[in-house]
Amino acid sequence: MFHAAGETYLYDVSCQELIVLEPILAEVLPCFVECRDGNIPIHLQSRYKLPDIQKTVQGIEKGCREEGLFLATRPRLIPATAPSELAGQYATQLQHLVLTLTESCNLRCRYCVYGADLGWVRSHGNQAMSLQTALQATHYFLERCTTKEAPTISFYGGESLLQIDLIRAVAEEVRNHPNGQNAHLVIDTNGVLLEDAIIDLVLDHKMNLQISLDGPKPVHDRQRLDAQGQGTFDRIMTGLDKLLDRDPLMHQRLSFICTVAPPVDLMEVDSFFAEFPPYVRHGLKAMPELRVNLANLKGQEWPATAADFTDLGEQMAQLREIYFQAIAQGKRENLGPVVKSLVEPGLIRLHHRSRAPLGETYTPGGNCRPGVRKLHVTVDGHFQPCERTGDSLQLGSIDSGLDTRAVEKMQEDFFAAVKSNCADCWALRLCRVCYAGWSEQGGYGSTVPESVCQVVRRGIEEDLQLLVRILELP
Repeated sequence: MFHAAGETYLYDVSCQELIVLEPILAEVLPCFVECRDGNIPIHLQSRYKLPDIQKTVQGIEKGCREEGLFLATRPRLIPATAPSELAGQYATQLQHLVLTLTESCNLRCRYCVYGADLGWVRSHGNQAMSLQTALQATHYFLERCTTKEAPTISFYGGESLLQIDLIRAVAEEVRNHPNGQNAHLVIDTNGVLLEDAIIDLVLDHKMNLQISLDGPKPVHDRQRLDAQGQGTFDRIMTGLDKLLDRDPLMHQRLSFICTVAPPVDLMEVDSFFAEFPPYVRHGLKAMPELRVNLANLKGQEWPATAADFTDLGEQMAQLREIYFQAIAQGKRENLGPVVKSLVEPGLIRLHHRSRAPLGETYTPGGNCRPGVRKLHVTVDGHFQPCERTGDSLQLGSIDSGLDTRAVEKMQEDFFAAVKSNCADCWALRLCRVCYAGWSEQGGYGSTVPESVCQVVRRGIEEDLQLLVRILELP
């Protein structure tokens, strides 16, 4: 049960329904078993008439019997399905290949996990992927994405544009392959190196760019510095102007990653992207496609006070209210991209939740199918579930192929890491803890601490509170 806008609501785990509760139902539910046995607590007797209590109990029983509500069953938790039982998926259904082309980077962003000596993730290095490794990994993927109409291949780093010749070679190989003609080619970049030769490549192969940009110049240049300690905002703007001068429609294949860290004014950042200067200069009325991340500051000595972190939390609450008021007034189109990026993903996940009854067994966690949904290849050709899993989780290599036993062991170890917390957790079917979050805790042999679960539950409850308020609108 949770509260929103003066009402009490129930999120029912068994059928994933959201129900507004009358006051008497909200008070009887926690005492249902006692009341069902005729042992009605004193506090209920003092507040409600006995016939009303009994009628409420009968209503709960009917909900259990006819609608699958209010059930106290617990599923038997099991690990994810072994990859050997899903051979067809691994042979034909691969969706997204991520190639880390280099460990080198021309920036030294203050919040970057690769520069923070965190232990679970690599540091900045000089190693680069060989052409043979890149092409071998590309062929491995293209031969196994046969059921995907438009698979995705991402170029990652370090700074991927430091390996422009490697990107060109892979792009040409992909476009000449029958399964790669409609593939999405995505370059993850800090945007500093958008020179003519790179723009030629992007336009020739109709590539997508995902550029890291943290907001207006004072905000961006506070964190995203080059190796000489200089800000990078102006160089990114110059490169974007060059790109849009060549092809104004390129904005349809541009997206941006904004990373926020306290102290920050989220509405200032929102206003910047809502009136995005390069788009305004080129007469584009669209707002940029944007994803906003909170910086991972774990283990870092960050120059912010406790009040700065508290303020960021309060700003997040204000953004939720701004979002609600815009929906209530029918003005979602007026919202800036930062507000929508921070608020909507959780609502969308809840909206698309399964309404199927909870089965006798359940696999906990918020994981994708490792090696299918995404396959990350390191500079030396090793396979990982994704680019966010640090150094600890490896699932084979381009030489040996996907190691199904390694996948199975990872699934079993993850299950062991979370199962003790999951059976009685109301967020079991909404959980967002995945292999990436687990690897941060140590990966194999580690457990996911209750503090992580508390953060996840708090975020889901905030989404539930906002969702029910929206659903009550006309």
